[in-house]
Amino acid sequence: IRNILTTIEFSKSKIKICSLEVLGKNTLEIFNESDHIKNTNYFIEKSIKKIEIILGGKIKEVFVVIEPLKNIDPKIFLSKKTFPINGKSIKERDIKNYLEKIKSDFTDDLSEAILVHPLKFEVFDLINKTYTQAPLNKAGKSISILSSITTIKKGTTDFLKKAINSKGLKISKIFLAPQALSQNNLSSSAMQRGSILLNIGYEKSFITINKNGGTIDLINFEDVGLKIIFKEISSKLSVSFENAKNIFDVYKNSVFTRNFYQHLNLGINSTNEEINFDVHRIIRRFIKKISTTSLKYINQNNFNNLPFIISGKLNELKNITDIFKAFGILVIKYKPITYVEINPQNHITAGISKFNAVFSESL
Repeated sequence: IRNILTTIEFSKSKIKICSLEVLGKNTLEIFNESDHIKNTNYFIEKSIKKIEIILGGKIKEVFVVIEPLKNIDPKIFLSKKTFPINGKSIKERDIKNYLEKIKSDFTDDLSEAILVHPLKFEVFDLINKTYTQAPLNKAGKSISILSSITTIKKGTTDFLKKAINSKGLKISKIFLAPQALSQNNLSSSAMQRGSILLNIGYEKSFITINKNGGTIDLINFEDVGLKIIFKEISSKLSVSFENAKNIFDVYKNSVFTRNFYQHLNLGINSTNEEINFDVHRIIRRFIKKISTTSLKYINQNNFNNLPFIISGKLNELKNITDIFKAFGILVIKYKPITYVEINPQNHITAGISKFNAVFSESL
């Protein structure tokens, strides 16, 4: 049996479909394309057909990833609920029924639960026992399940469910993008032992706090990403936005070497050293703002002992560790692991922080 993982990702203006085949410890990318969100129905139909032609078989189910935008009101709760079992042996269907009951408890007229993650199981009998996996075939008087529940605004998934189900596909799991990215960028040992992941994207960034196999908190940096750096470079050096991105790419690959901006034909009089100095200062100011907010939250919540891992394009900067160190954060540069485990069954999210930073366009 081939292990095929197909993910449909929805963001504010884009839909992306990725299909991978897991081959032991490695993965083979089968399909990876994106389109504008307005073309969702046609794009899903076209993409699934392409994937099925490549595979020579049918895709039956997909994972769905959604961006945690403010207007969908994403929240994550912790819940501990006890169910009677009256000495009977616990079966898989019982666990499924318990989790469905927990899910229904967090669905109302305003919100819908999209994901329930069991964190810990306790079976109560003459001797109480704790399990990290479902205690199948165990017996006792009752079972307690500690879970995290992800909820979003009621009706948010109606559109995507209709689009996906109409193509004969079943949705296996729906989860938030930071949950997926934490798995994509961290090994299972980093998730289990504890880590802080900072992912800086193009338009927005986030920090996840990961312990005991799952993400236990999330900080969103709204409208904070590389786009701010590019705008500052464009303004400071009086170049186009595209040239600002090119300058950043050259800078991150060739920090403090000579004669590497010449081929860009920027049409400015600045020397290589002057450009380096300006870009370096812009990046430092950007990182200082993120570092200040991050450290405040980390110290308040006693996460100081967790390693701080960075991912995204800034991770490629040769001097990035030195910049963060200057602001009191020792970082680890981490190479992404493609879909360590796309099914987040054991990667648990247990909280979303309202501790959002306020950033301005100008640094």
